[in-house]
Amino acid sequence: MMKKTDVVNYNSVLLKNFIQLINLHFREKKLTKDYAALLYVTPNHLNALSKDVTGRSAGELIRERIILEAKRLLVNAQMNISEIAAELSFERQFLFHEIF
Repeated sequence: MMKKTDVVNYNSVLLKNFIQLINLHFREKKLTKDYAALLYVTPNHLNALSKDVTGRSAGELIRERIILEAKRLLVNAQMNISEIAAELSFERQFLFHEIF
């Protein structure tokens, strides 16, 4: 039988791993289901855990990381919007505009 501390530790490790995966893959993986598969959990479980611990859904955490990178590129890389959208693996520029 799992103790409450075991569950808390598992959830902490899972969330930490999720955030690490976002930082590694945010350019090519944009969906919660992609990260859930890498973590061997369901998208619903990952969303619930993220919402419970951070107050934001898993999708929001992914989008926040993409937006952070877009801001960095806009300020530092002297790239235009189309180039940044391509750099962040948005096939269509309008999708990038919707998020950003």
